[in-house]
Amino acid sequence: MGRLIQAENIVKCFREKKQRVLAVDHVSLHLDEGEILGIIGESGSGKSTILRLLSGIIQPDEGQVTLFGKSLDRKDRSRFRNIQMIFQDARASFDKQYTIEQSLNEVRKYLNPNALENRFLLQEVGLDSTFAKKYPYEMSGGECQRAAIARALACNPKVLLCDEITSALDVITQEKICNLLTHLCQQHHISAIFVSHDLPLVSNLCDRVMIMQDGKVVEEGKTKDVMQNPQHPYTKELLRHILKLETAE
Repeated sequence: MGRLIQAENIVKCFREKKQRVLAVDHVSLHLDEGEILGIIGESGSGKSTILRLLSGIIQPDEGQVTLFGKSLDRKDRSRFRNIQMIFQDARASFDKQYTIEQSLNEVRKYLNPNALENRFLLQEVGLDSTFAKKYPYEMSGGECQRAAIARALACNPKVLLCDEITSALDVITQEKICNLLTHLCQQHHISAIFVSHDLPLVSNLCDRVMIMQDGKVVEEGKTKDVMQNPQHPYTKELLRHILKLETAE
């Protein structure tokens, strides 16, 4: 399998109330063709910052990010089209004055003539053609998230970066979105990084998993291995917490 993304010892700091906050602390990771990598962590663990670094939205203070065998270069738009980010608040990611069709057209006008048609894009994510004329505020959270996935697919990407895309959805819709993502990755030969705080969700979706705490990766490995034989105390505590919730139910 080819390596799509490689990050080596990346560091990112922010300033909050005149204090230096270390959001990502010497993190290394990779993503290969055909796999879905899960990144698990609580709020503030640095997992979403990782996606922003990989997408080129922000730059690392230290370390190196390699995309498709070349160092990260924000000027290289062709490579960045191959990486598409899907955000937690799908509705807010759309221009509220645009219909879904208009939003898709905004993306498509920068693409090659072979880009997928809007009708087909919506069909791919389980939305019928009537949704093309709808505004985001006329749609449910799950429908908006499907439309956001369709917009990402318009670029014919190699990688999807999914930032807590199911956290605002009910359990049934979460499962449907995860099933859709799995299907699309297989159908279109797309790899993905799936960020979440929901360990059971990630365990069912992802091939490998990274556990983050306070900006650091404390454990990583094949999902089955990490779930069945966790090594780090933080991972063990996460699994104990899940077991307590399941027992309480």
